[in-house]
Amino acid sequence: MGFHLTGEFRQLNASPSFSLVRFETDGPVLWFKAVGEPNLREFAITCALAQRFPGYLPPILAIRPDWNGWLSKEVEGKLLSDVQEPAPWERTAAALARLQIESIDRGSQMLGAGAHDLGSTALSKRIRPFLSSLGQMMERQTKVPPAVLDHADLLALTDSLQTALDALEAAGVPDALGHLDLNPGNIIISDDRCRFLDWAEAYIGNPLFSLEYLLQHARRVFGEASDVRTKMIATYCAEWHVVASPTALTHALAFAPLLAVFAYAAGTDAWRQPQALEEPTAGYLRSLARRMHREAKQLADRRTLCLQ
Repeated sequence: MGFHLTGEFRQLNASPSFSLVRFETDGPVLWFKAVGEPNLREFAITCALAQRFPGYLPPILAIRPDWNGWLSKEVEGKLLSDVQEPAPWERTAAALARLQIESIDRGSQMLGAGAHDLGSTALSKRIRPFLSSLGQMMERQTKVPPAVLDHADLLALTDSLQTALDALEAAGVPDALGHLDLNPGNIIISDDRCRFLDWAEAYIGNPLFSLEYLLQHARRVFGEASDVRTKMIATYCAEWHVVASPTALTHALAFAPLLAVFAYAAGTDAWRQPQALEEPTAGYLRSLARRMHREAKQLADRRTLCLQ
């Protein structure tokens, strides 16, 4: 390619099966990444995304399948985590929507590359076994507070999740590409485009889950009183209006806060592992269950007000 190493590099991460290195050259800065378990799927997913949606990922220059590794060119811009101005966050929401819309017809290809299946049917099948496992974790909690959700609470949450999934599917927003680990540290924003990184937890399912994760990070940056999140939702939905009606999006957005937490907690198989019953993982999953319980109650309260 005509590039030569200068000798300057930064090793950001390393293990027997994982590596992340930034190399300086006499041309562009290059990044080398290689992955192993539990993120082995990231190699195939990243290659598939870079091929199909090149405008949304750093350009890949070469791959090494036997290392599960790839070499990519550093792109211009800032990490969204370093940006405190609202406009780039709004542009990120719009870019996320455009990527997802472009992916609507590529679901089977991305599932074949290793993306998680978080469609309504797949999520519905996870509800009871996941909450059953959570019941065991609740029984092992030794300190109160925080509150322990009892059998009745978890049974009510089971019904709430299934009702929300049914309503979300009825809204008719098509499944698309999503990112369970979408956070501002995984997003590079510049004046003309937005690049998304670290796709180990890619999924195919309701796209609004990813928006919800981004909105939660915006809440931490800008505070509860800010109107940034409202503007992000507006710019996101404006892109989606080409394939979903405003009514469908409004209806789906009502259920996204509850189901996004469930998708994040149960969307991978981490909770099925024996170590999930042990601390600190069990404590973290219990906290997500309490969050779902609160979201379900707030959703029920809002629906009651609408009926009055």
